[in-house]
Amino acid sequence: MTRQTGNTRKVNHRTGLKRTEKRATSWQSLSMMILAMAGMVFLSACGGSGGGSSSGFGGDVDALSIPSRVMLTRAEDDSVSASTSQNGFSRAVYTDEGTDYTNLVKDSWVDDTDALEIVNDILGVVQDTAYGEFMNDGPYLALVKKVGDSEQSQTGQSSTNATTEELMEMVVDVTRESNDDPMIVKIWVKESDGSGGNAMLIRGYFEVTEGVSDEYPYGAMEAHFTGTPLDGNGNELDIDAGFEMAMRIGAAGGSVTIELVEDGTEPEGFYSTNVNVLASSDLTEGKAYIEEEESWGGGSNEMTAWFAYNDDYFKVDEDDVISVYSKSDLVHKIYRYRLFDEDGALVERNSGFPIRFEDGGHGYAGYHGIWSPFGGEDMDGETVIREGTFDQYTIVQKAGKLIKHSKEEILLSKLNGIELSTWDCDESGCQDLVVKYDSTAEEFVKRGYRNEETNWNVEPLPIGEQTAVAFEQWEGAWAEALRAYLPLGSLFNESGDLIDPEGTLSYHNETTVVPGSDNLPVNATLHHFGPATPGSQDWSSPDWREYTFDASAMMLKNGAEPIVFESGSDNDWGWHIMPLVPDADWSESMEPHEVWNLDVFYSWTTGEDDWNKLTVLQDGDGDYVAFDAPLRINYTHQTGYDINYDTNDPNDGKIFGMEWDGFDLMIPWKFDEDHDDWFPVINLRDSHADGPSFTVGSNTYYVKAAEESLVMSEVDDISVANSLEIDYTLTATALEYDASKTELVGAYPTSVDLEVIKGELVNAD
Repeated sequence: MTRQTGNTRKVNHRTGLKRTEKRATSWQSLSMMILAMAGMVFLSACGGSGGGSSSGFGGDVDALSIPSRVMLTRAEDDSVSASTSQNGFSRAVYTDEGTDYTNLVKDSWVDDTDALEIVNDILGVVQDTAYGEFMNDGPYLALVKKVGDSEQSQTGQSSTNATTEELMEMVVDVTRESNDDPMIVKIWVKESDGSGGNAMLIRGYFEVTEGVSDEYPYGAMEAHFTGTPLDGNGNELDIDAGFEMAMRIGAAGGSVTIELVEDGTEPEGFYSTNVNVLASSDLTEGKAYIEEEESWGGGSNEMTAWFAYNDDYFKVDEDDVISVYSKSDLVHKIYRYRLFDEDGALVERNSGFPIRFEDGGHGYAGYHGIWSPFGGEDMDGETVIREGTFDQYTIVQKAGKLIKHSKEEILLSKLNGIELSTWDCDESGCQDLVVKYDSTAEEFVKRGYRNEETNWNVEPLPIGEQTAVAFEQWEGAWAEALRAYLPLGSLFNESGDLIDPEGTLSYHNETTVVPGSDNLPVNATLHHFGPATPGSQDWSSPDWREYTFDASAMMLKNGAEPIVFESGSDNDWGWHIMPLVPDADWSESMEPHEVWNLDVFYSWTTGEDDWNKLTVLQDGDGDYVAFDAPLRINYTHQTGYDINYDTNDPNDGKIFGMEWDGFDLMIPWKFDEDHDDWFPVINLRDSHADGPSFTVGSNTYYVKAAEESLVMSEVDDISVANSLEIDYTLTATALEYDASKTELVGAYPTSVDLEVIKGELVNAD
């Protein structure tokens, strides 16, 4: 067999067929699950839960620990010092022994293959259920927080208020007859966006014979899974679509073994995966075989790869192309951070709580609205109870919502190099144009257009076409780094000249106006410069219009008529009427662009989507529940704070508008063409290890990574790994899916108590 060598084409060491949207199975969509909070059941990268026990079956029975993640290999992360100083100052209180900051253990792993992604999704989700605390207690429900894809929107139409928090329902039943018997874990998962975009019920059956230990680094277990599509009401469908999967993890003769088989069928195609891994007990050396196949719409792809790795290198032969990656040259990809105060306590936000509907379904109510996996769009008037306290509420849903815009200022020079997205439209349509401010030349310059087919990356314009651009007074751009819309037209005079290159730009942050909050304008008169008919796209004769916000109805009105989106009208994503100027700040002589200098103005959004509507809870006394908006942090980046850069950091000096909702610190992500994957734009060091601290008002906050992967860098000269030989005798695993195992899982339990929410025990003492 002739083997091609050298970097003749780009090969992703996280090998495997790139997962298309159709290939995105239910388990793949779980890869962004939150891990347990500090102080709760929290597993290390190769650790497991298992502190719980039960007195059932005639005595104390201990839970066996299941790993939270498996990897082909390990690599030493020596890039983070154990520094006890903070930017040259003495040790701070937040690093004292016993604080939430100190107790947080980072979950760190080597990002070595996509083929084990499904296994790790499963293990991570099971970990989040605190299964070790419920041995022999019967089935219980866990709600786990599901964050949207990391591929955050970078387009000109981004909005900071378009997200409703989603959770996933998972029922778990953990049993073990004695400490000499296997532990059986049955799971039921209702995934609202599963294979092919269909809702799906997933059944899983774990048989765990050994917990995680020195002899069994990943324990010993065999598990089988099957998924069936659901209709809109959560009922199983008898159609030719779903998946079957089996995995086996163990240790034999001092070696770790990992095996996986998966087959899926959908109306438009099929896919299959086979993984066979044999590694040393410390995972520093080993070998693996992976094959994948998929077919969609008549086209098909196949991939076969062999792996070999040792302490120094990771070697891959994928379809006769050999690539080598260095285990000492690691790039950090931080998925999740935690934020702490000066005492080292986790910064809490009243961001929301879980609810139960009258039909028994579960959901989550929070700052961004209400989520339910199988609920209807119209929830107005429904009665719900809060899980844990059983307080009763009524859902109030309006056809639109008012947004308050609060002024901030930024030096124009601070925009230097930040990508700004705006629409460039002509008769043929609109493109997403990226503009950057050049502080040296003191001008905004066209850089290129985003391409949806290349993950919204910028396709640069030819150098000769990267010309200066001026903005009309009503124009602006979206800055993903700041998570804000910037009214750039206010920087220019009527001749198109930049007024003051050393001046400031006023922009506004957004918060949703809810009943009972301090930002509620009561029966306010609001002025808008726009068409005669609200929501119309006819701007032939714009003028100032007068509207009224009815606080009792929470509706914007034109006279006595509420301004509500009409189905079938222009802009099928809804109407967005802005800016709305408070009467006290308005005058007949006001120019429209002067609004951007106001401390406060408002906007009204209305449409058929949930994010266009106001959805809140009202208690029995008629009072509305108020949730905390995310904590806003404006952070100026320094090269030394990024764990991946020593010099030449492209983000040095740039400002980032980050938000903390009590669970995640929102940082922009961007598709990295060098690694063929999405990465955070910045990856921050821990505060105690020479990372940043943040000041908001009179408060100082500290950051620590909770989850990260270590991505190996490809080497140019593959001969450095000539001594590392690939074993081409390793073949596909003979493991097969066993339907008799998933049949033991049975029907979805209809009456279970909620015990775990986003990694926390509901009824913890």
